[in-house]
Amino acid sequence: TQIPVIDEYGYAFAYLDMGWDDVMIAVEYDGEHHRTDRVQWSWDIKRLRKVQQIGWYHVKVIADDRRADILDRVARAWAARRDCSERR
Repeated sequence: TQIPVIDEYGYAFAYLDMGWDDVMIAVEYDGEHHRTDRVQWSWDIKRLRKVQQIGWYHVKVIADDRRADILDRVARAWAARRDCSERR
């Protein structure tokens, strides 16, 4: 949990809620304030762009998500990483 993501200058610009840093898969929960606070919402979008640009596969979870759906999305992230590594 709280996995640091380092930018090109060596600065930790994000701390991912949880995930697997060895395969760069992140799972993060966004509570209500991520939607209702404009400053937070804007930062979240910019932060996600940077996280994905570095190569992280990002699974966003919200309160309305069902457990089975979350697990399915995480499994698909793992499958996508496996497919990428097999192509190399």
